Amino acid sequence: MRLLRCLIVMSCLVFALEEANAGQRDSDLKALLSKVSVVTCIEPPYQIQEKDRPLTGVSVELVRMMLKEAGVDPKIQVYPWARAYSMAQRQENVMLFSILRNPPREKLFKWVDTLHPFHVYLYRLKNRPDIVVNTLDDARKYRIGVLRDDSRNIFLRSQGFGDNLDEVTLDSQNIKKLFLGRIDILPSDPIVLSYWFKVMNNDPMSLQKYDMKKVESIYHVAGADGENYVAMSPQTDDRVVKHFRRALNRVKASPQYRQLLDEYMK
Repeated sequence: MRLLRCLIVMSCLVFALEEANAGQRDSDLKALLSKVSVVTCIEPPYQIQEKDRPLTGVSVELVRMMLKEAGVDPKIQVYPWARAYSMAQRQENVMLFSILRNPPREKLFKWVDTLHPFHVYLYRLKNRPDIVVNTLDDARKYRIGVLRDDSRNIFLRSQGFGDNLDEVTLDSQNIKKLFLGRIDILPSDPIVLSYWFKVMNNDPMSLQKYDMKKVESIYHVAGADGENYVAMSPQTDDRVVKHFRRALNRVKASPQYRQLLDEYMK
C-alpha cells in the first residue's frame, strides 16, 4: 500500500514538474518572439508601397497572416534591400522577406519556409536587336544592371561575371538605365518587371512613361530561378524559427494562400 502511495506521489511530482517546465518554455518562447523585428524592401508585387497607402503585396499579406498565426504583431519596416539584407545577417532576431534561397546564402541565415517561386529572364529593349544572348556566356559582353546583394547579382558573380555588372539599390533605377541606354540587359522575373512598370508609370513625378511592350526577354537564366523565402538572422533561437515555420505552413494550407497567389501573380 505504501509503495502504491509512493508511486502516486512520484507520478504527481513528475507531472507537476513537466507542467512547470512546459510553462517556463512557453514563457521563454514568448519573450524571444517579442524581440523579433521584421524587415523588407520594395519589390512589386511581393512588397508594394504606393504614396499615402499602407504597405501591401503578396509577400506582405502572407507574412502578416503568418505573424498573426504565430501570435505576434511586429511592425514591418521597409529599407533598401542592401540595408535590410545586412541587418538580417548582423543583428539578432531579425526576420527578412522576400529572399531567394541559394547555395551562397545557405549559411548566412536560418530559413523559415517558402513563400512563392521566382524566375529570371534577361531583358533588352526591342529596338536593340544587336544584343543577342543564346547562352549565358554570350551575356558577358554586355552591360547588365543588377541590384546590390540581390540573388540575380550573386548568381551572375558566381558564374564569373563582374566588371560588366552595374549595381544599384532599386530595380526602378535599372529600368530607367535600360531605357536611357546606360545598360544593355536587365535580369528580372517577368511578374516583378511588369509590376515595376505599373508603379513607375503611376508616379506623378515621373517625366517618362515606361512601356512594357518596348522590352522583350531574350534568355531564361534557369540557374538563377528558385523560391522566395522568409529568413531569419543566424543568431535566432531555433525555437523561434520552428514556431514561425509551423505558423507559415498553416497559412499555406489555407484557401487564402492560393487566393493571394492568384490575385497578385497571374
